[in-house]
Amino acid sequence: TSNYFLTFTLNFYKMKKIYLLITLVSTLSFAQNTNLVPVTYVDQAGQTKQGYTTQQNLYKGLKSFSFRETKEGKDIILMPKDVASIRFSNGDKYVTSTVNISRHNDAKLTEENKASYTEETLFLRTIIEGNVNLYEYVDNDGSIYFAKPSNENQLQQLQYRRYYQDGNVVTDNTFKNQLAKLFSGTSTSDIRNVRYNDKSLTKFFGINNG
Repeated sequence: TSNYFLTFTLNFYKMKKIYLLITLVSTLSFAQNTNLVPVTYVDQAGQTKQGYTTQQNLYKGLKSFSFRETKEGKDIILMPKDVASIRFSNGDKYVTSTVNISRHNDAKLTEENKASYTEETLFLRTIIEGNVNLYEYVDNDGSIYFAKPSNENQLQQLQYRRYYQDGNVVTDNTFKNQLAKLFSGTSTSDIRNVRYNDKSLTKFFGINNG
């Protein structure tokens, strides 16, 4: 009788663990599916594909994103080389572009006064579309902005950096000269007041885009 009771008890706890494991897996699967949002992307061959991705991919600093054709489908990871553009259901749009990029970090200033560029293929968030488009790239060093006239193919980085010179902090606001060329006829005071951040650049491009 005691052996029967022991066997029954062990089987009971074993079945309980299996039940809890099944419940946990089902819960995680349900939570994952409830976080799915519709997304449309165009691949490098120009084919449009619709499916789903997760909320965590809606951050501005997009490096890659998971995609599934159906809610129950398997995720595939897409990189910039795989995609021409992405549009999320919340309206966020990213484009893939090969750009010359120079990174800067205001929290780690150096005495290097010349920007160093590398060619990279990146996801860029589209902020403004018009006669001149505004894009943003985000990494651990912060935001970097790019601009492109709608009738041109090549993006240019809006150049901004800070560095030390003789113990003082010097700010390179070359991006303001770039804006003056991109938006010829814009008042000098408007350009002078632009700051290198999302809010200020979005406002400037929004007002001056024809």
